[in-house]
Amino acid sequence: MHELTSKRQVTIPKAICDELGLEPGDMVDVFAKDGVAHIVKMSNDSLANQPKKKIGLLDGKLDIPEDFDEPLADDTLKGFEDE
Repeated sequence: MHELTSKRQVTIPKAICDELGLEPGDMVDVFAKDGVAHIVKMSNDSLANQPKKKIGLLDGKLDIPEDFDEPLADDTLKGFEDE
């Protein structure tokens, strides 16, 4: 039996990694079905057909304000002085 860490991580035993052909750096998919957790090694072929995962708030669009490179206003800077 294996203990789940506070970061929800668990070590996959070497014997299982060997049996599944899992190596450090391999991509896996983890999902639950019928109350059982499954770990599936992803092949390069299956990854090539997957859409790229969007990170954080970026959804493929990044709007940069026209005044992005302008210095911040003095009243805005004062708000950071006490921190």
